[in-house]
Amino acid sequence: MPGFYCLEGAQSATPMSTASGGICPVGHYCAEGSSVPSPCPAGSYQNQAGGKGKDDCKPCPLGWFQDLPGQKECNPCPPGFHCQSLSSSTRGVSSPQPCPAGYICPRESPDSQPLPCPKGSYNPNQGLTATIEGTVQPVLCPVGYYCPAGLILGLEFPCPPGTVQSQLGASSPDACLPCPAGTFCTQSGLSQPTGLCEAGYYCPAGSTSPNSTEYQGNSTLSHLCPSGHYCPSGTGYPLPCPVGSLSISGGLKGPDECRPCPPGSFCDSPALIDLSDALPCQAGYVCLGGSSSPTPSDDSHGYLCPAGHSCPLGSASEVPCEPGTYSPAPGAAKCMICPKGTMCSSSATQEPSTCPAGHFCPVGTALPQPCPLGTFSNQTGAHAVSVCTPCPSGVYCDSYGALMPQGQCLEGYFCQSGAVEPTPQGSEIFPKNGPCPVGHYCPRGCLSPVPCPLGSIRNTTGGVSMESCSACPAGHYCSTEGLAGPSGPCAAGFYCPFDFSSTTPYAFLCPRGHYCPEGSALALPCPTGEYQPNPGSDNCIPCRPGYYCEEAVVGEPWPCPPHSFCPAGTMVPQPCPNGTYTHSHQGGLQEEKECLPCPPGKFCRAGRIQGVCAAGYICVSGSADFTPQGPLSNLTWCQWGVQCAGPCPPGTNN
Repeated sequence: MPGFYCLEGAQSATPMSTASGGICPVGHYCAEGSSVPSPCPAGSYQNQAGGKGKDDCKPCPLGWFQDLPGQKECNPCPPGFHCQSLSSSTRGVSSPQPCPAGYICPRESPDSQPLPCPKGSYNPNQGLTATIEGTVQPVLCPVGYYCPAGLILGLEFPCPPGTVQSQLGASSPDACLPCPAGTFCTQSGLSQPTGLCEAGYYCPAGSTSPNSTEYQGNSTLSHLCPSGHYCPSGTGYPLPCPVGSLSISGGLKGPDECRPCPPGSFCDSPALIDLSDALPCQAGYVCLGGSSSPTPSDDSHGYLCPAGHSCPLGSASEVPCEPGTYSPAPGAAKCMICPKGTMCSSSATQEPSTCPAGHFCPVGTALPQPCPLGTFSNQTGAHAVSVCTPCPSGVYCDSYGALMPQGQCLEGYFCQSGAVEPTPQGSEIFPKNGPCPVGHYCPRGCLSPVPCPLGSIRNTTGGVSMESCSACPAGHYCSTEGLAGPSGPCAAGFYCPFDFSSTTPYAFLCPRGHYCPEGSALALPCPTGEYQPNPGSDNCIPCRPGYYCEEAVVGEPWPCPPHSFCPAGTMVPQPCPNGTYTHSHQGGLQEEKECLPCPPGKFCRAGRIQGVCAAGYICVSGSADFTPQGPLSNLTWCQWGVQCAGPCPPGTNN
């Protein structure tokens, strides 16, 4: 804005700080767009701040002059000189002119017009202030000094330190001008600056030191170049560090000493001095040191985040996408989660890969998860374990991530689902696997255990074929398939023979003359002296008295024949004892006592009358011998046919 000057990085059209500019100082003017104040030319002055153009510089009035640019006031014309424009086109007087010959220029002349010498006097020389007796030629006040009226010597009033006076004939201290900005004036009476301001410092107008030592009264001012600025040699005003820099330290000497904006940040204004002024780089970009933009793309100060990486807010470098994530395009603020059915197995993945067969990949998969043992899958792009199919019946899957079953289960084992080896064992997940159970046999690769057929059993595991099944044990029956043991014993009155494989407890009816207790493998013949006339019995009947049971299998007892007796349980009829007999038609005797005594005079053997006794012998009743021997009881018995034994006594006959 006119009336102000703006240093680089100014954030206002009317800045009010020395770091960014300010109102145009006195002695200067600032047209619109000024970066530094323009000094009013010599012969003019400007005593108000905020000058907007060269027209605001006022020409020195008659009797006044100004030989330096950028001053706030004019100097009075010294005695012996006049100050008036020589031409109407000249604005103001920049230097006093000596009083011309024939004229005098006293101080009292208000408009500094030369006065002609009075009549009767003359002035052959220039520069006279009056017709002074004895004075031939006055001397101009030397540079660096000012000479009020009436001085004899010109060195009594030197301009003080911090000022310069480069014109002859100065008559007032106002002629001592401030040392120009960017220079310093250490001594009094200087007509030009001592030197340029030291690098790293700035020297405003009137400086007495090339660096930070500036005394004013009892205080010391520091002109060290402030933070955020740099000051090369001869600097009158601190120059702002350019955009893309951030300088905390003071005393910088050149723009190359302005520190770059920190990585991850950008500095889009000049003269930044606080880290909080550095804003974070925009997400999706990398800001290297010295960036002036939140979205740099020149590669020297930053670049767009590359694919396969993420760049959150304030990134100083790109971050590779972690396994399980990916970034398909440049400029990503964060990486995306790998979708289900795919995998991102390495860092900096740009595109996910399809999940391979035999595996499954949930969301965010870095490495595919293999199908567990006992399962397989030939499908790609799976995202859950449910795609892993349990190994089918009859085969096994013994590796992780199987694409197909590895082979058939061995004989003697069954694999209904999810088998993990050719000789599987049952598990909580797949309980229907393992050694072939009792009562069954399992050929190689069988889908399910095959039950042993009716009439057979298997009481151990691991059967491999039907031949592994055994016939139902003798004396038992096996009524169903797949038995580990018999269904039960053969029923009483029936028998179940060996190697017949009975399927019912009533395999064979026990025949007559036999008995079959429970669990009989064979029909047992009735023991000696017993019989069984009925089939299907589990016991025999003892032969009753008066009968004999010679052949058990006949089943019916025979009546005891004549000449014998048959007590209970008789297998073979017992002959009546010797000396007894029965009639030939008499049978069914039950006891020995039922046999009749042999008749007198006869002898009996085997229950029969064998004949008469031998001559010369007496056979009493019950004789068993042809020639019986025995004591004679009495003759009466012998005479009367009473049973006796032995030969007849002498003198008797029979």
